[in-house]
Order: sequence, then C-alpha cells, then structure tokens
Amino acid sequence: MLLYELLTGATPLTREALHEAALAELLRRIREEEPPKPSLQLSTSRERLPAISAQRKLEPEKLTKVVRGELDWVVMKALEKDRNRRYETANGFALDLQHYLNDEPVVAGPPTVRYRLKKFVRKHRRAVAVAAGFVALLAVASVVSTGLALWANWQRAQAVKAQLAARQNLYISDMLLAQQALDESNLGSARELLDRHRPRPGEPDFRGWNGVISGNSPNRTNF
Repeated sequence: MLLYELLTGATPLTREALHEAALAELLRRIREEEPPKPSLQLSTSRERLPAISAQRKLEPEKLTKVVRGELDWVVMKALEKDRNRRYETANGFALDLQHYLNDEPVVAGPPTVRYRLKKFVRKHRRAVAVAAGFVALLAVASVVSTGLALWANWQRAQAVKAQLAARQNLYISDMLLAQQALDESNLGSARELLDRHRPRPGEPDFRGWNGVISGNSPNRTNF
C-alpha cells in the first residue's frame, strides 16, 4: 500500500470511499475488488498528475511510462487477494524491487489467462454454473437435432429407394404382360401397357433397363 501511494500519490481506495462507506462495505471491497494498477491510477488522475509528477521530478507521460509494466506487476503481486500469489516474505518483496532497480527480471509477472479465468469462475460460481448448464443443454439439443435430421434423411432415402424398387417391379411385370400380349397379337393391350411407362419430365426412364425382359425367342421383344 505504501509503495502504491509513493508511486501514484493515492491509495487504491480513495479517501472519499474510506469516509463514506461503512466498515462492512470497506472490508468487502478490500476482499473482493481488484485495485487499479498504479499506471492506470496515474493515467486517470489527470488533475493531480502534474503535481504528482513534479514531486517525483518526472514528466507526467514519463512517470506513467516508468510505472507501467514491471512496477505494476510488483505492486499488484504485493496486493494480490490470493495469499498464495503474494510475496511470501517482506524480504522477497524487497528483493524483487532490488531486481527492478538493477534492471534484472522481476519475480512478479502478470496473472495468466488461466489464473484470471479461475478467479472469475470462483467469484461468479453460480452464474458460470448456469451458463455451463445452458451450453450443455444447447450441445445436447444440437446433437439430438442433428441425429433426428440424419434419421429423417435416411427415412426419406429409404422411401425413395422403396418407391423406385416398386416402380421397377411394376415395369417388369407390365413388360412381361406386354410381351405376352404381343405373342397373342393383342396390339391394343400391348400399346396400353407400353404407354403406361412413357417417362414424364423428372421421372426415371426404365426403358432399356438391363435384364427386364430378355430371351432368344424371335417373338420376344426388349422394351
């Protein structure tokens, strides 16, 4: 908290909040609300930034630039809500500051996406559970609807296949009857049977279908 105020000239919780909020609300904010990064605190304090920069003998833009990055990481690690992510000792905190002053890599680093996600889930557990249930329901509905669509397509294909087989069988039967009518010189009946199977636009043409009617008799005819 002291380092935060040394860098920004303010505390994470404003003085107005400290005076106006009740004790229980202050404790809740300390426990749950993430403080703004020092660099963000500086960039949003436009009215106070010139005075703060003058006290630290830096230009306003340069001060914000100096604080942004590693100093942000060090301060936010020291203020981390999760004690497992804070510095274990004051000595560790001081050592990381010395790393910064020596232009060495600091131990503190920005929280990973996985860590942020874990914290979000923990804080909004009920909402996440509802959202997860809704997503699971959508997934199940999608699988069921896809399965039903595939089943319907298969049923339609089977119906078309059965219809085609029935028409083929009818064609074979009528052509056999037509052959018999020709053998008996009954041309009218043969023509009627043949006309019944003249293809209409969009319908399959069964004439010439392999194996419908065949034979070596000179009186037999392939239709």
